[in-house]
Amino acid sequence: MRVIIVELTPSRSIGLGPSLVDQDVASVKGMDAAIEMLRTSEPEVIVLDVGTESGPHLVPTPAEAYQRLADAACSARIIVVGAGDELLVQEMLRQGAFDFLTFPDELDALAYAVRRATRVAQLERRTTSTGGRRRLAEVVPGLMSGDPTMRRVARRCERLVGHPTRVLLQGEPGTGRKTLARMLSQTRRGHASQAAAASGGLGSDILGGGLGLLPPILSCSASTRISDINDLFDKVRSTTPVMSGPSTLGPLVILDSIDELSPDTQAALLRRLVEAETIWRDRTALPRTISVATENLGSRIAEGFFRRDLYDRLAEVHLCLPSLRNRSDDCVELADWFLQKFQQSLGRHRLRLSDEAIDAIRDHDWPGNVAELSNAVKQAVITAEGPSIRASDLGLTSSNTTRLVSLRQAREDAERDVVQRALKRVNGNIARASEMLGISRPTLYDLLNKLGMR
Repeated sequence: MRVIIVELTPSRSIGLGPSLVDQDVASVKGMDAAIEMLRTSEPEVIVLDVGTESGPHLVPTPAEAYQRLADAACSARIIVVGAGDELLVQEMLRQGAFDFLTFPDELDALAYAVRRATRVAQLERRTTSTGGRRRLAEVVPGLMSGDPTMRRVARRCERLVGHPTRVLLQGEPGTGRKTLARMLSQTRRGHASQAAAASGGLGSDILGGGLGLLPPILSCSASTRISDINDLFDKVRSTTPVMSGPSTLGPLVILDSIDELSPDTQAALLRRLVEAETIWRDRTALPRTISVATENLGSRIAEGFFRRDLYDRLAEVHLCLPSLRNRSDDCVELADWFLQKFQQSLGRHRLRLSDEAIDAIRDHDWPGNVAELSNAVKQAVITAEGPSIRASDLGLTSSNTTRLVSLRQAREDAERDVVQRALKRVNGNIARASEMLGISRPTLYDLLNKLGMR
């Protein structure tokens, strides 16, 4: 559904419908129902009906409702409709609303506003698909992206904050797994994890972003034993202060590279989790876990190297983070962002990325993801001799040359393979091979010369 109408307070709603919007729409009553719908749909336009009355007595306020919708559907245009004075209109527009139509005077302009918002959304999507730039945003504190997939992952992560759910984060190193893990360690009110504060320095602060320290983390490997995990569990439980109030989530640990555990340790960890749920009948007897896995987890499960039943216990919610090379134009926008950041911190000014550097950034695979990109840009800011940063300043080769060489090599390899098979089938007879390949004998001789096969 491209357009969704959200009635903030159904009892005071204006009663908007398809006839006023001039579009095929879906309507939902109340914010909870709206957020639930946005978990499974991505509308281009949201019409927020704040009702026929305005004032500070409304709960939630129009501003609070707008912010929840904007967080849940960051790419949608939100049009606010309802009663409101000039201060409310200015506040909503300042927050980022696409438009505010006051009731009842401007209601007849709603259809036009929706068409205009839809058109803008379509143009932006078309620009993105043809290589245009998208808006880079901080999808969670410490994690910048304009990629729709990364934004969806961030929205799901935000909904999990404050829930005692076991979460598994999967992705390549440098994609932001630990940044999301740190976010998940927060309480719903945004306080830092008390477990991290009492962990005796087991956590580590990464990438900034204002989310406090990571909870205690265990880097798993094939040599990790169940005693190592038990020791961490026991230490966290003994050092975590008793929490009061609504944020009683209990202690939390992060198990990094969980897919590297040996079969014996996997079996022992599974038994410990099952015992807590079935024998003790208290899953809170163990610390809550956030597991971090590499991009190879699925293949390791399929090949029998990682237990499916353990995965089912650890991954009550499974979030997959896309690699930087699969995040459209994020690499270029992040490079620009890092360029501005490092220019300020390193005292360089007026540097820019050359077209050659931008092409090289787009074509590089970035196996180290954002961390590798950050290091490359920092290196360029330090070593660049002129105002224009070249591919070589980033430690990359010129992408145009690389692409042409790779394409030529691929074509030659394919031609060589086809010619070899044809010659083998006819026992080296040039006339029959040329007939089979659909080319003349002189053309085949030229091809053999070019491929170095004569």
